Amino acid sequence: MSPDVSRPQTGRSGTGRPGAAGSGAAPAGPPAPPATPPLAVRLVLYPLLALLGGAVCVAGSLVLEWAPPGGLMLALLGTVGLFAAGGALTGSRAGVAAPAVAWLLVLFLLLYGRPEGDAALAGSLGAFLYLLGGAGCAMVMMMMPAGLVGRRGAPWAGAPR
Repeated sequence: MSPDVSRPQTGRSGTGRPGAAGSGAAPAGPPAPPATPPLAVRLVLYPLLALLGGAVCVAGSLVLEWAPPGGLMLALLGTVGLFAAGGALTGSRAGVAAPAVAWLLVLFLLLYGRPEGDAALAGSLGAFLYLLGGAGCAMVMMMMPAGLVGRRGAPWAGAPR
């Protein structure tokens, strides 16, 4: 009588331990690299993330002095959320870098004073902390391996791990 091929076989002892001969268990190895979106999707996502980075910077600068500790925390939370979403959607460091570079450029433009003496962001402690906090979070997120940034929201990522 031949063995039934529809169900996995156990080892000789019949214990069904993983790794036993013919148990059908996949060998444990390194995890698969995260899935990346197709090139056409990435070509649309990077400029969109850069535009969102500039918009989040302007919104954060408006919220910054709203309520002294809460406004700064809310502005930084929105900034970090955008950087994390960019990394999660693209599965790469460039997804963090695109909104971070645009955010930083817009922030420098807002901090730069005009000849009349006007500046959108005053040289206050809150603006300085917003600059350092956002830039520091962007650098930390760009240094993280791509697999550590959450990949559950992307439709091309497959089933959650």
